[in-house]
Formats: sequence, structure tokens, C-alpha cells
Amino acid sequence: FEWAGTFDVADMNTVFWSAQSDAEGHYPDASMTIVIMQGNADNSLTEALELAGEESLEGACTELQPGNALPISSTGTPLPCYKLMFPCTMEGSGDAAECHADAHTAIWEIDTTGYNNIAVFAQHFPIEFEREMH
Repeated sequence: FEWAGTFDVADMNTVFWSAQSDAEGHYPDASMTIVIMQGNADNSLTEALELAGEESLEGACTELQPGNALPISSTGTPLPCYKLMFPCTMEGSGDAAECHADAHTAIWEIDTTGYNNIAVFAQHFPIEFEREMH
């Protein structure tokens, strides 16, 4: 994984993961692997959590289109991961290929009911997919 973060969600039942194309209408990549799991009570990012995130992202990840629920992985070894598919059409080839946005914003809903903290591990830094929303 390239990025990890922990979040206090005790007072929330739903949060959202969003991605946006850049000002020129391109996403940095056509997809991104991600796993969301129960975080530690103190909201810390420990070696055990990092290992679980790394193991999860090494497996085959289920593709998720925008608008679908992004589950918090709670069972399985390794925990299931997901591949967020950005709404774009690939243009060009090889290193020059670009992911041209069919829709400039993609959103996935995360049900956090019953969770106090979550840990997120992702293939990319979230800011790579931010234009005007955070």
C-alpha cells in the first residue's frame, strides 16, 4: 500500500470515499485497490494493522463501480479488498495512456454503524484523486 489512515467514526453511521478527475478531466489511474477494516480503539496505526492491510491488498480484489457500497472488511484471512473502478475511458497506449473521465466525481458509501474507528489502506494517496472535494 502507498497510503494508510485511521479515522474516528464513533459519531457517524455513514461516511463516503470520493475520487475526482483533475482539471483536465483525467483520473491518475483507472482503478485503485483499497481495504477498510476495524481500527484500534486508540485510533493508532500499528504494525499489526499495517500487516493486515498489506496482506489484504496482495490478494485479488473485488471490483466496485461508483455508487456501490464500499464494505468494511471484517472476516476472512486475508481480509477482502476492493478495486475502485473510476468512471473513465482509457485513451492512448503504454506509458502515454490516460484515463479520460466519463464522470468527474466518483463516490462510494461506507456504512460505519457499530464501528468506533476504521483503518484504511490504499494503493494511492487520496489527494491524487482530489480536485475540489476532500
